[in-house]
Amino acid sequence: MYLDKDIQTLQKNIRKRGRPFETAITDEYLNKITGEYQRFLETQKKSRVLKLDTNNSDFIANENDFKTIVNAILSHSY
Repeated sequence: MYLDKDIQTLQKNIRKRGRPFETAITDEYLNKITGEYQRFLETQKKSRVLKLDTNNSDFIANENDFKTIVNAILSHSY
C-alpha cells in the first residue's frame, strides 16, 4: 500500500508534528524521494500495490478517514 500525498501536504504535516529533526526537509528532497518511490512502484510488475490519495485525509485524527483506508484495503482484490 502506498499512501500518496502532494509535497505541500507533506510539508504541512511536517510542520504540524514539530519534530526538530524534520525541519530541514526541503521540497526538493520530498520531490526526489516521491519520484523514486513512484519509479520503484512502477517496476513491481509481480506485486500489486494499492495506491491511495490521502491529501484530504487525516487518518490519525479522523476515524472516518481511517475507516475509509481500512475499507479500501479490505475491498482491494489481490
